[in-house]
Amino acid sequence: MKAVVCTAYGKPVELVERPDPVAGPGQVVVEVEAAGVNYVDGLKGAARRWGVDVVVDPVGGELSEEALRSLREGGRLLVVGFAGGGIPRLPANQVLLRNRAVVGVDWGAWSMSHAAANRLMLQELLTMPGIDPAPPRARPLEEAGRAMDDLINRRVTGKIVLVPAS
Repeated sequence: MKAVVCTAYGKPVELVERPDPVAGPGQVVVEVEAAGVNYVDGLKGAARRWGVDVVVDPVGGELSEEALRSLREGGRLLVVGFAGGGIPRLPANQVLLRNRAVVGVDWGAWSMSHAAANRLMLQELLTMPGIDPAPPRARPLEEAGRAMDDLINRRVTGKIVLVPAS
């Protein structure tokens, strides 16, 4: 399995290959499909002295302001979406006083109007080391309701393919 590892305070994190854990007596192995990072702790820890250049924010909500505050002078906050549910209200003084920029990135619309460029970009991305997308999970068409519930409640990583009975 791949793991994000930090060996000491102040050192950068690394993506490394680790053996799959095996449960011992009285233990249980728990598979984590998603985890969160506190913006301020993570970003400021990584660039404690100067702040960060760019934050890509697909979450929105209250984390957007923390992301904005973590930027260095001249830094950019790329607003990609609102997976966290709330559309943020950002303090304009944080943008003005440190010459920061908040940029909307509507990749969905761009990818529709630039299909060939999008396809090429994704093909190049898939050749990069460490990029290993989850394969789609096949489910019988009869389980469509349960599959939708799993997607809505974030019990699925990647895509689900519904397969009709043959």
